[in-house]
Formats: sequence, C-alpha cells, structure tokens
Amino acid sequence: MAVMGNSNPVKLDRAIQVAQEEIESRSTEAGLSSGSSEVYMRILNESKARKACATCQRSLNDAQLKDLEKQLQDQMKRHTPEHIKEVKTELEEWQAELGELQGLRPVQETCENLKQREIPQLEKDLKSLESAHPDLSHAAEEVGRKLNDVTRQIKELHTLRQQANTVTRLRKEVDKAKQEVKQLESSLESTGSTKTAEDVQNELARITSDIRKNERESKAISNEQDRQIRLCRDIESALHRLQLEESEKANEVREKNRLEEDVERMKQEIETYVTQAKEIDGKISEAQAPIVALQEQHQRLQRDLNSKLSEAQRLFEELSRSVDKLNDMNKNVERYVKEKKARALEDCSSRLEQCDTQLQDLQSQIEASREIITSIDKEINESGATISNLRDNIIVHNLMRDISKTQRDMDAIDMEEAAKARRNYEDKYEPAKRREDKLGEAYHQLTGELGSLKAQLKSLETDLKEFKDVYKNYTDQLIRVKVSDMANSDLEKYAKALDNAIMKYHGLKMEEVNDTMKHLWNKTYQGTDIDGIKIRSDVEGGASKRSYNYRVVMTKDQVEMDMRGRCSAGQKMLASIIIRLALSDSFGQNCGILALDEPTNALDTENIDALAASLVEYVRSHPQMAHSLTYRRSIINERKTHSNFQLIIITHDENFLRKLGQSDVMEYYWRVSRDSRQKSVIERQRFR
Repeated sequence: MAVMGNSNPVKLDRAIQVAQEEIESRSTEAGLSSGSSEVYMRILNESKARKACATCQRSLNDAQLKDLEKQLQDQMKRHTPEHIKEVKTELEEWQAELGELQGLRPVQETCENLKQREIPQLEKDLKSLESAHPDLSHAAEEVGRKLNDVTRQIKELHTLRQQANTVTRLRKEVDKAKQEVKQLESSLESTGSTKTAEDVQNELARITSDIRKNERESKAISNEQDRQIRLCRDIESALHRLQLEESEKANEVREKNRLEEDVERMKQEIETYVTQAKEIDGKISEAQAPIVALQEQHQRLQRDLNSKLSEAQRLFEELSRSVDKLNDMNKNVERYVKEKKARALEDCSSRLEQCDTQLQDLQSQIEASREIITSIDKEINESGATISNLRDNIIVHNLMRDISKTQRDMDAIDMEEAAKARRNYEDKYEPAKRREDKLGEAYHQLTGELGSLKAQLKSLETDLKEFKDVYKNYTDQLIRVKVSDMANSDLEKYAKALDNAIMKYHGLKMEEVNDTMKHLWNKTYQGTDIDGIKIRSDVEGGASKRSYNYRVVMTKDQVEMDMRGRCSAGQKMLASIIIRLALSDSFGQNCGILALDEPTNALDTENIDALAASLVEYVRSHPQMAHSLTYRRSIINERKTHSNFQLIIITHDENFLRKLGQSDVMEYYWRVSRDSRQKSVIERQRFR
C-alpha cells in the first residue's frame, strides 16, 4: 500500500493517483469476482460434456480437459468468498488511505508556505543572528545571570503560589462565613436576637471591610503571580533561543577549525608536489637529449617514408598502365577470335605468353611494393607512439618549469605580508560571505518570483488565446441578442394582433351563428315557451393560455337560461339541427354536403311539419333577418347550382319525407329495404 513519505506536491499527487487507480482496480475485481465462479463452473461443465472448449470451440482430449479443469479450479479458488472479502478489505483500506492522502493537502500547503515564506524569513533572521556571533559569549553570561535571577524568582513564585493558595482557602472560608452570616440573619429574623440592630450593623460593616481587604490582597497577589509567570516564560524562551544560537556558533567554530586543518593539509601536499616537481625537472633535463635525437630520427624517417611512398605510387601507376594495356590486348584478342584470324591468333598467343611473363614480373614487383608499404606503415605507427611519448615529456617539462616558477614566486613572498594578507582575508571574508548569502537569497527570491511571473504569464497567454476573438464574438452575440429581442418583440406584437383578429373573427362568427339560429328557430319552432336560442362562450384562463366553454341558452322575454336540464327531447333535437345548419352556413361554404340523420326523432307532428316547411322555405326563399343586417341566401338555394352539392337526409318518417317532396327542390330519393332473402336493396324512387 502506498505510503506518503514527504510533502512533495508531485509525490502527494502521484500517491493520490495511485490510490485512486488501486481503488478502481479493487472495485473492478470485486465486481468481477462476485459472479466469476459460476461462469467458470458453467464453462467447465460445458467443456466436459462436449469434449471441447466452451469459449473457442476447440476439441480437447482427456489430458487437455484435465489441464483446463485445473486452470479453472485455480481461477475459482482465486474468486472464492474469502478472496472477495479480502479484496473488499483492501478496497476499504485503499479508500481510507485515499482519505488520509487527501487530508494531507492542507499539510502540503502549510509546508509550501513554510518553504516559500517562513523558512526564508527564518534563514534571514539566522544570518542576522550569525552576524552577532562576537557578542554571544557576553550574551551567554548575561543569560546565565538572568537564569539565576529567574531561578530565584521562580522560587519566590512558588512561595507566592503557596500564599495564593492560602488566600484562595481564606476566600473560600470568607464565602462560607458569608453564607453562615446569611443563615444567622435569617434565623435572627425569625427568632429574634440578643444584640441590638446597631451592634449587628457595626459587626457587619467590620466583616465587610475585612472581606474587601482580603479580596484586594488576593487580587494583588494573583496579579503579581501572573506577572512573575509571564516574566519567567519570557526569560525561558530567551534562554532557549540563546542556547540555540550558541550551539549554531559552536558548529560554525568546528567548521572553521576543519577548514583550517584542510588548509594545512593542502599546504603539505603542495610542498610534496613541489619536491616531486623538482625531481621530475631533473629527469626531464636528462631525457631532453634523447628527445632531440629522436626528433631528428623522426624527421629522417619521415623523409625516407615520403620517398618510399612516392616510389610506391610510381610503381602503382606503372602497374595500372600495364593492366590497361593488358585489357586492351584482351579486347583485340577477342576481336581477332570473332574475325577467325588464325594466324593473328598465333601471333597473339605468343604475345600473350610474353604478357603473362611480364604480368608475373609485375605481380612480383607489386608484392615487393606491398611489403615495403607494410614496413613503412609499421614504422609510421611506431614513430606515432614515439611522438606521443615525446609530446607527453614536453608537457611534463613545461609543467615542471611552471612549478619551479611558482615555487620561486612562493619563496619570494614575504611571510609577514602573507600573514597580513591572511588577516585581511579573514576580516573581509565574513562581510563578503554575508553579502554573498544575501545576494544568493535575493537571487533565489527573484528566481522564485520570476518563475511565478512566468507561470502567470503563461496563464495569461492561455487566457489571451481563449479570449482572442472576444470583441468579435461579443459583437456577434450582441447582434444576435438584439435581433432576437427585436424578433421576439415583433412576434409578440404579431401574436397580440393575431389574437385580437381571431377574437374579433370569433365574435363576428358567433354573432352570425346566433342570428342564423334565431331566424331558423322562429321559422321552425311552433311553441311559445322559447323565443329563440343562442350559443354563449365563456372565456377561462389568461392571455397566454385561454380556453372557451360553449353552452346553449334559450331566451324568453329577453331573459337567457341554460337549455341543459330545462328542455324536452324534441327541443334538444330541433336545437341540434338548427345549430348544425347555422354552423354549416357560417363555416362550411366550401363544403357541398348537408347531412341530417333522423331529424324528426322526438319531435311532435306540428314541429315535424314546421321543420319540413322550414327546410323547403330555406331552400326556396331568401329570408330577411329581423334586424337590419341582410341574411345570406340559404345553404341549399345557394349551393344547389354547385356540381358537388348534396342534401342527405336519413329518416324513417315517410310523412316528413312526403312534406319535403311537395316542393320541387328534391326530385327523387333512395329507399333502402330488404328482400325475401334478407338482402339489402337500394332503389331510386321519385316523389309522387
């Protein structure tokens, strides 16, 4: 399981990521393990029954089946309830670990704050304390004296504490005495007293003054105790701080001593190196003569090598020319062979033998030249190693000469001047070191600020890229919003205008329908209890969601009443027919069909005759309405000239049919009946 070893933010984030991955892995494994055993058992049973793998359908022999069974058994053992329980336990542990890691984020932030702010400030304070090193001894002595004073004051405080305990005890006794006084006063009030009221008052005043005096003394002692405790704590903190400074200065002194020892050791090593340099200088002087001789020999060998290389190059060129000549001869021979010149072939054969002899001589010369070149290369390689040794010796000689010059310079240095320079160095070292530390601190601070500024710059560049086209996008979006607002405003105006138009159209149509219904009712209904019928619409809801409820009312002496529950079946039927005729007249101008299904149901004879007469008159005439508006021509009369006009009346009332036939509006009708075989028969018949 992951363990958080430090507060590095990268490691903390990595640990959290690992914990999350482990939790996901354990959750997946727990989910898969719950049903895996049954799956493996099913695969094993099917494989045994079919002698083949249940997943890849590959045939298996007995040995392979045993291996498969063993593998599946191992898998099932790994997915047992104990294993699932173990996985769930690990999952819970990882979840707890993740919670702990997430709880370390505030600690991490605190550490980062310490590293970036508090620790640099403490280091600065530490350096300022280091500058006060010469005064530490005196401060330590002063602290020692203060410590003795503090010890003495602590002893006095212990004494004061005992006195304070005594005062506290006395205060408790005083409180107890007060309680007793109150009890006694209450008892005296009930039983009477032998003392006079003046005596009791004087005694009470004396006790009160004693109590106040004791309280003042106790308060003074408590204040003095608190002051001494605070003083003791301040002194202890100062002592602890000075002890830390003393230990740090002791470490610095040990470091200085170690550096001085290193300087002495380096001086001894320098003296040893100077002695060795003198010895090497003598050896170099002795080896100088062989070096010069070797240089001259090297130059001579170089000249010989160059001459031999030139000779070998010349021989190589001659051999190349001979080879070219030989190739030319071979070409001529081939040409002669092709031309079948036997005599020329014999001459060529003799010349070829001579050329072979010359070729063998040349090959022998080439071998000799190769040997010469090999020996020359060998000498060159050996001379290269010699030159390298000579160069090393020259470098050593130059180094020894420099060492001798340095030694002479060191011998020429005045030791007093060196000691003075050393003291000057030591005096200037500490300020320079402090200045270096201060500059280093400033450098690190500026580096951190620069890194922060770079990160801020990078973030701002990212934001700048994100808001690259912000003004253009803002303008486009503003245009869209304004256009949308204008469109919404226009749509709202159009909706209101359309709603007003619809309402006006609705009112006009309803008025028109009611006029038609009133006219048809007066022409048809023979009774005197109802003057006319109308359709009333009741509006419900607001402007956004409006609904209409329609109801049929009857009028009598200009009084409107709902027809529901107040009219007979015949009145309902007649009202229904009249409403349909009025609606078709107002809204069905493009429709040429008028259908009436059993219009005489529930009507008495007078109303049936009146309905037939009204229909006939409705067809023939152009009735005028009672008010000043002109009523349009009847539906039948207006549309009977149309090719698609039809009047459909379905009725069993032959008297009603006969009434209709008395006019010349309808010439024939269709009769539907049954024959002897109970089949429907449709016959066209004329009115008689």
